[in-house]
Order: sequence, then C-alpha cells, then structure tokens
Amino acid sequence: MSRHWITGFAIASCVSLLSFAPIAWQGAPAQGAPKVAPTMAPTAWVVTFELSKWDTTKPPEGQPGFAEHHAGVMKMAKKKTLLVDEPFLDGSEPSKPTGVMMIVKAENAEAAKKLVSEDPLVKNDMIKVAAVRGFLAGAGAWLPAAAPAPGVPKH
Repeated sequence: MSRHWITGFAIASCVSLLSFAPIAWQGAPAQGAPKVAPTMAPTAWVVTFELSKWDTTKPPEGQPGFAEHHAGVMKMAKKKTLLVDEPFLDGSEPSKPTGVMMIVKAENAEAAKKLVSEDPLVKNDMIKVAAVRGFLAGAGAWLPAAAPAPGVPKH
C-alpha cells in the first residue's frame, strides 16, 4: 500500500510541477504574468523513503536509531539544510507511517541523496531512499514573501 501512496504522491507532484511549464517554456509571458527565467533550476530536493525494516507495531521512539535520527534532523533544521521532514500516514490508521518525505537544500540530486544517506534510520535500513526529485519552491504559505519581479504587481 505504501508504494501506491508514494507513487500517487510522485505523480501528483509531477503534474503540479508540469502545470507551471507554460510559464517557463512559452515565448512572451501573458500580460501581468510573472517574469520567469527560461531554465528553472531546483531550489530544493524532495526525497521520499519507503519503510524497510520499520516495525509498524512499535512507535517511532521504539525504532533502532530513532533518537539519533531526531538529533540529526534538528541539527539539519538549525543549519537550514532541512526544510521539511515528516512521515506519510495511513488514512485508516493515522498513527501508522507508510513512508517518509524530506525536503532538503543541496547542490544537486547526488548531494541530496548523500546528505540523507547519513541518517541513522537509513543506515539501520529502517527506511530506504525511494526517489530524489528536484523541487522549485515558487509560492505558498510556508515560503517567505518575495519581492515581485520588476513590473509585476504584488498579489
């Protein structure tokens, strides 16, 4: 079931990202549209994990390496390398994780994978990297307000 959920999330993420394609790849932007660079580089990396040896009958604190994982996550957050880290949850049993997602800042996909591979839960094979995808954070309530591009009205 977790693979289906992760696959669905990945497809939804791709569809969301592709919805911005006309802005980046068409000629002149529409009247009032923000100015976007012709090539858009990821500003972060979404790393999804599958449960491997994770024991779903135990709470997270009961998993080998969880305390060290938590300490590492807090350190990465303090350095502003980690933007988000939380589990995917089963809709019928909200306390049961079905996978994990992290959004991290890194130079490239390989650097992002190396960064998360140091996590004790990965080293203990409790979770394993399923995918690393570039992520362009364009807008949203979690993002700081950015100054509009010259000539673009503020929303």
